[in-house]
Amino acid sequence: MKKIGFMICLLFLCCFTVSAEEIEYQNVITDSTTIEKDFQVLGMNIEEYYQPKYNYSKWYVVAMSEAYDQTTYDIQTYFYIYNPMKLESFSQEIEIDGEWCSSELESITLEYKLSNTTNFVNSKILDTNYEHHLLKVKGFKYPFCETAKIEILSIQGMCTYLPGKVSESTFKATTNHSKLNGLSVELSFNSTLILDEYEAVDVLIPKEYDGLLKTIKGLFQDLITSTKTEYYLTFYNFNFPNNIVPDSIEYAKFSYDFSVRNYIISNGNQTDGLTTKEKLIKEYLPGTYTFKADKNSKELEFQTFVLGNRIEKGEFGSLKFNESEKKKFNYDCSILLDSRINWENRMNMAGTAYQYCTREISNIEMLELHYKKDGILYKCQVVSKPTDPTPVKPSKPDPWYKKLWKFFVQIGEFIFETIGKVANEVWYGLTGIGVCILGIACIPTAIFLIVKLVTNLCVLPGKIVAKIFGG
Repeated sequence: MKKIGFMICLLFLCCFTVSAEEIEYQNVITDSTTIEKDFQVLGMNIEEYYQPKYNYSKWYVVAMSEAYDQTTYDIQTYFYIYNPMKLESFSQEIEIDGEWCSSELESITLEYKLSNTTNFVNSKILDTNYEHHLLKVKGFKYPFCETAKIEILSIQGMCTYLPGKVSESTFKATTNHSKLNGLSVELSFNSTLILDEYEAVDVLIPKEYDGLLKTIKGLFQDLITSTKTEYYLTFYNFNFPNNIVPDSIEYAKFSYDFSVRNYIISNGNQTDGLTTKEKLIKEYLPGTYTFKADKNSKELEFQTFVLGNRIEKGEFGSLKFNESEKKKFNYDCSILLDSRINWENRMNMAGTAYQYCTREISNIEMLELHYKKDGILYKCQVVSKPTDPTPVKPSKPDPWYKKLWKFFVQIGEFIFETIGKVANEVWYGLTGIGVCILGIACIPTAIFLIVKLVTNLCVLPGKIVAKIFGG
């Protein structure tokens, strides 16, 4: 975790005295220092911040620094803010909630929490770096204290005529102060990960009955029940930047919208019922989860985090995917987000009225990701544009009778090719069946001949000896 420590000297310059994992430097960050110089002081790589392939207007706090004010005996905060939208300067026209802000961005309003007290500060923009989409803003001051917990809850750009869209923030920092030992800032993440390649998928898990008995039981239940259910799993698949090859994933945080919709279709007319929608923030840890489409289906075991292609690693069992569906999992990492059941109820025997309940996940955005590489834990804030999942419907494997028919067809094809003839699948299959039946019919005769041959071979030496000595 990145730590920034200041050694405070009231008479001269303030400087850091930090551990081997931290960076020692004099207190040279001021209102007039540039983002490039500050990043060098903070040990951050400014090249990690660039324009992604998409255009997304959202503010992210990517770093923080502090300085000691020797006049007021306060701590002055500075925040470094990134925005992945395509622009050459912050003064061009920006569309915000359907309106156009054509004046220059004047300030940034931060909603922050300091030691459990929430407040707002209208932060002056001190420096801009358009190439790397970064701003440096002057934050709030607070009295010198031993420990302080700082959170940025939201960020809002302020133009001349109207405020911009509010961006939620998960930035957190813990500061420890001592006039003898210095001041340190410990961030909740130590880097920012910008994702360019990712997609979410909704996989329908079909019923694959586990054995003959459960097949019969499942088919009978499907026949007599009026309710049909569908089981879905949602995955988030993505590629890391080229220079990152993790050994394991330790933690992830996502936000997404979860909606439930009820409606009835009767005689071709639809009646909508209650629809609910909520924004969820969920955290994920490594683990193993078992899912079944119903109680008669085979169990499928999934890991929360998988490095590589889940399909190729066999997590979907014998379910079949086409090539385009396989490509949706051809990423560096796959994260299992959620599961849900949609159901359909036939309300009368005539089947003219149906009641539906559908659950949908949308607006998926990764917020944080922790991964390990060479024994080091990296805690990353994630920049990615929200996305909606695309449906994937794998098919069940062929039942035994279809597999048997294909076997007969292959035998028939071989025979027809041998004699230089061509036929259709039906003739291939019938020929294969005929050959197998003929082969089975010939088995008793073959066994009789083999037994007779072995018997003759066993008695032959005796006959030879008897003939020699008897003759």
